[in-house]
Amino acid sequence: FQFLRWKWQNLPKMGEEEAMPENIDASAWMMYGDAPDWGRVVQWYQRKTYCRTEPNYEVLDKARALLHPGMSEQQIVETLHTFITKDINYSYVPFLNSNYTPKKPGATLSAKVGDCKDVATLMIAMLREQGIPAWYTLVSTHSFSNMEPRPTPYVFNHAIVAYQTSDGRLHFDDLTTDYFPNGVLPDSDSDAWGLVIRDGETTLQRLPNHLLDPAVTRINIDADATLDTLGNIQLDTRVECVGVAAGNWREILLRASPEERLKKLAEYYGGGTLSHLDIELATFENLDSTNAPLRAQIGLKAYRQMDLVANLYILPMPLPLSTATHKTLFAASRYNDLDAQAFFELSPVRETVDLHFPPGFQLAEAPRPKSLSTRFGQYTLSCEPIPGGLRIRREVTFTQRFIRHTDFQAFRQFYLDMLKADDGLVALRRNN
Repeated sequence: FQFLRWKWQNLPKMGEEEAMPENIDASAWMMYGDAPDWGRVVQWYQRKTYCRTEPNYEVLDKARALLHPGMSEQQIVETLHTFITKDINYSYVPFLNSNYTPKKPGATLSAKVGDCKDVATLMIAMLREQGIPAWYTLVSTHSFSNMEPRPTPYVFNHAIVAYQTSDGRLHFDDLTTDYFPNGVLPDSDSDAWGLVIRDGETTLQRLPNHLLDPAVTRINIDADATLDTLGNIQLDTRVECVGVAAGNWREILLRASPEERLKKLAEYYGGGTLSHLDIELATFENLDSTNAPLRAQIGLKAYRQMDLVANLYILPMPLPLSTATHKTLFAASRYNDLDAQAFFELSPVRETVDLHFPPGFQLAEAPRPKSLSTRFGQYTLSCEPIPGGLRIRREVTFTQRFIRHTDFQAFRQFYLDMLKADDGLVALRRNN
């Protein structure tokens, strides 16, 4: 036999810090295993789920009622996803409950309730009946660790569906998300570790990072910002959210009262350059349709934004989603890794704001353009004069959610550079 020993000495005391990832990575830990690959775990779960995906008459009848000849693969998947997420109540229980074994699809359909592996089983059964190959995918979410684990079943705490379309592409679908579009993985799944349970599979893979992918997720903001002579700014804002951003906002809005919605929006848009902010109006389009873009018309008013300094009228750029000041990110060093989602909107954001000056005012100076490209993300800011005002364009795309503590100083510099650019001031001159 082989005897192995690990020894640590003089480990620094674990320190509590804001925005720590909520998993075991805050502690010193190790995992050891001698399995050469994940093949035995795949075989283990194939045995656990043997014959569990076979549909009964009730499942077949429901599929016939939902689907009709001529539907495309995408339409079939979207229809089944919508039915399961809307009609089957997701009930959270630990993944190891029932000894990791899901209920049969007919039992889940008749009871109208199931956990992650139960709703995955129902989806797999229905997809296979339509000739679409589908498999379980075991997921080790970010609540365990962001490090790659060794082969063992015990790292998995969630189950979703993998399915293959006729073009050979593999897609993933989480049936526990009531508010997310078909095929869009929520934050907890994005970039997590996943194992597809199919013949011949031996490797663990990172799931698609839909949270940060501009092709899947984005927030587009177009706003008209009207400045009055008292320094108040009225913003008429049009917002479109797609992908993870749409799912997250639907989850917030559909669970909130009208008063709570306004409060949430004020907190969301009031953390940056805009101070003394009121939400005067908020209307939504496609709020109940999970697969369509979520659109909103939001009226914001920011009071007393302009100051007179040496015959110039100075005001901040009225950016709805500008970078906020977080004292934690000014620290010289950090002990723990950092979850950037605690401080930032990580969905790719594009903002275009047309700032309209009051009559008798003209532009004296605008912030300089800024472009940043780092391993943590990209940022661009530009300003151009328009008749009677100034057009401001800003785009931010993050490429990492979890920042290693060893990379904290480099990430902090990226943050400080964005903060400095967003804090740029507009100077106006009043005509005599």
